[in-house]
Amino acid sequence: MNILLYSGEGTSPASLQQTEFCLKKLLGDHYAVTKVDKKVLRDEPWEDKTALVVIPGGRDLPYCRDLDGVVNDRIKKFVNEGGNYLGFCAGGYYGSAEVEFEKGTSLEVLGERELKFYPGCCRGCVYPGFVYDSEAGAKAASIELDPVFAFGNKEIPRKLKVYYNGGGYFAKPYQHQNTKVLAWYEKIGNSEPKPAIVKCQVGKGAAILTGVHPEYSSERFNPKQYEKPQLIDELSEHETGREALMRALFSQVGLTLNQCGFVLPDPTPIYFCSTPSSAMEPVSKRFQDLSDKENKFKDIADTFNFVFKDDITSEVAGMKVSVEENEKTIITCHRNPPKSSFTPEFNINEYFEKLQKEWVRLKASPITSQFGSYLMYSEVITSTQTVITKNPVFASNLPNGVVCLGTKQLSGKGRGQNSWVSPPGCLQFSLLLRHPLKSTGSAIFVQYLLSLAIVEAVRAKSGYEDIPIRIKWPNDVYAATPETMYTSEPKYVKIAGILVNSSFSNNEFELVAGAGVNADNSYPTTSINRLIECYNEHHLSKLPLFSQEELAASIFATFNHFYNRFCENGNGFVPFLELYYKRWLHSHKIITLQEHDNARVRVIGITHDYGFLETVAVDENNMDQQQIYTLQPDGNSFDMMKGLISRKSG
Repeated sequence: MNILLYSGEGTSPASLQQTEFCLKKLLGDHYAVTKVDKKVLRDEPWEDKTALVVIPGGRDLPYCRDLDGVVNDRIKKFVNEGGNYLGFCAGGYYGSAEVEFEKGTSLEVLGERELKFYPGCCRGCVYPGFVYDSEAGAKAASIELDPVFAFGNKEIPRKLKVYYNGGGYFAKPYQHQNTKVLAWYEKIGNSEPKPAIVKCQVGKGAAILTGVHPEYSSERFNPKQYEKPQLIDELSEHETGREALMRALFSQVGLTLNQCGFVLPDPTPIYFCSTPSSAMEPVSKRFQDLSDKENKFKDIADTFNFVFKDDITSEVAGMKVSVEENEKTIITCHRNPPKSSFTPEFNINEYFEKLQKEWVRLKASPITSQFGSYLMYSEVITSTQTVITKNPVFASNLPNGVVCLGTKQLSGKGRGQNSWVSPPGCLQFSLLLRHPLKSTGSAIFVQYLLSLAIVEAVRAKSGYEDIPIRIKWPNDVYAATPETMYTSEPKYVKIAGILVNSSFSNNEFELVAGAGVNADNSYPTTSINRLIECYNEHHLSKLPLFSQEELAASIFATFNHFYNRFCENGNGFVPFLELYYKRWLHSHKIITLQEHDNARVRVIGITHDYGFLETVAVDENNMDQQQIYTLQPDGNSFDMMKGLISRKSG
């Protein structure tokens, strides 16, 4: 499931950064935290895959300009049908029925708002001195938990201080039956108590609105750059209580939390290795020629710091990488891959051994076995995809077939602006492929080949033929849930997604195919190893589970085998159709085409030229008619569970 964080016009960069950090730190093991703009919220089919929509701090009026109308209607419907909304500061104003901001001043903003999750007025500022794009009015605001909320959350101090800058309060909450006050601003003198955080029940869903910034962590402030270093000290004293408050707020809307003590890790160096190791020498030479005297060069997105070593020492392995500077440290391994103690989450030597065994199994020649023979591995990386796609000079000097693999991604990318969750046990990689224009196989089928390779990496092995892993057109990998895999109607959930970025130059397509595969993690859906465990329990068998190294080697060797056949056979994807149809979920399925007057059609296959879904109209008795409908994968959203295909808005 996704958590959508709005990042469009009006959002404060500081608030966006703090909110993203908070969401990933407390929820990131179970949800994909994805930044989205108005286009995504307006055009993409995000509702069924989303648990929470978050509007961060910033300016309320730009939110109105961009989101009023269609987007707000979709957000309201989403929450009413069981989704959740979280609005911090400006997002709290925006989620109220009425805004009254700095009335009678030059900053005055008054008016009604469309979401109306809080049925009353959000009125601010609570404290004086607010200035846009400034910390002049910022302070550590004292808040007190409402007694009812505090009773069920004894781990939170009854009183604590959190960051405040321009927020409002929710006037007259007791007039609204759907509203519970969770926290109050500290009462000053004889003034009326002012609600700082409220929870609103909205149909089957809920909205939490805040005037303060409980998502702001004192750890994310840089004292050297911040205008009020003394404010950081004051907030630091309440950091533990603030985080406990945020965990409690997420629990209020039923979200699954990371374990306590989770710390968002910093990126680690990237090891660049090959089999045989001698193949690294010409690659290193290219990057040495490209770099300056300090072995650095700056590309469009990142600065690369190369470390050219024959042997990897513990000092080299322990190098730190700065996220703020977008610096990537790449250690090229000329003799041997690093020791397993330097990469405890992924044994590179074991991976290369497994890869060579897979080549033997598939009767592949090492000369034609290029995919996966070069490996860039990092335990923690921003994104295996963007390190290649956003750095064209770096990418142009990489060998064909190189794989970038990361155990933990900090900002993974997916189709439709979705991001792939990266909990421990998820195999995540991006593969670089240069596909000649003159090839008889269309580049569009690379994604089909990769999804098929992921499935066959498991099911083609002796004993694993009945593990219920299938393909959802065009290229997602689904699996039967453990609870239903031995029932008459198994329920299928996504366990792998593929994203392909492409560019064209010098008569060839440069394709970067990224994938995330649930190998050994039960969240957010299920995993390959969990299916094998269920199979063993049901059949009283002892099939070994897949290691990350074995699964990666099997996928890359299988893909290499498929791709070589694809390019050499002269018939493109046609020779793979029988296997593709055997593994997909759609043969003879009756579905509804929303954009064709809800026409009912039967799936009959995919076209041989571009892999479009081919369907034939059926009557009320499910008998085939003459009308044929052909559907593009990038222009339509296929809701397999509802049997519905709808057009994506452009």
